[in-house]
Amino acid sequence: MKIATFIFCILNLISFIFYNFEYRIDQSLIFSNNFIFRDYLEKICYAYFTFETIFKIIATGFVFGPNTYLRDWWHLFFLLTLIARYLMIFFFLYFLHSWAIYFPSNPIQKLCLCIRLMGPIRLILLFHPLKKNLTNIVKALVSVSNYFISVLGLMVFYAVIGLYLFYGLDENRCRETQHPEHGEWEVMESIESFCGSWKCNEGFIILLNFHKSLIFYRFCGNPADYNMPFNRTENQVQTLNYGLTNFRNIFSSLWNVFQFMDVMGWTGINYPVSFCK
Repeated sequence: MKIATFIFCILNLISFIFYNFEYRIDQSLIFSNNFIFRDYLEKICYAYFTFETIFKIIATGFVFGPNTYLRDWWHLFFLLTLIARYLMIFFFLYFLHSWAIYFPSNPIQKLCLCIRLMGPIRLILLFHPLKKNLTNIVKALVSVSNYFISVLGLMVFYAVIGLYLFYGLDENRCRETQHPEHGEWEVMESIESFCGSWKCNEGFIILLNFHKSLIFYRFCGNPADYNMPFNRTENQVQTLNYGLTNFRNIFSSLWNVFQFMDVMGWTGINYPVSFCK
């Protein structure tokens, strides 16, 4: 049975490798010979995996007992891949469109599709050294869970601090007028940064020559000071990370703290926030 399992795992892997993503553009291609052959090959593989699972459950028992099928968490994982495959068939029958399986339109379908793609991982069971190493890695990850919880708690602590210190500061932008006009407060699009501790040079003069000069006015303002809703499109610029740099809720604040802790992209957060007041 190990040789047969190995062969069907390879065939299942081949059926995934030769998936043509052009099907998402031209759905008529699902009736091509290549698509039909790949689809039947995958069905044959999962038919064998179903037979193998049922055979092992009959031989060892399902859950009750010391060495039953579900006592091995690898078997539980493989059982989930089968369930995901049959759920995709259910969606196929429900929507009555063969492309419903391959072009999922809701999160449950997408999750089932991802789990279904894990079928070839059955190869791990055929190589005991590999299975042993991966099992040890998973056990090691479980053993460090306490440290992970501690780090997560520290991140949440700093996220709450950031939420209370910086909430709403991402609304501070250099404005074209000193006060809102007609329910709008236009930002200076040429200045892609926050303001506050950094001034907007309110009312500065540019000398063109000895006889002529231009006076520009720009003001640092926050719509909340005038009970105006925040226009999120104002921060859709590259310098401000397209609005991702904000402390408007605990999740955004936690994301910013994570950026600092993994030392990846922290300058993109520190630079604009340092201009806030």
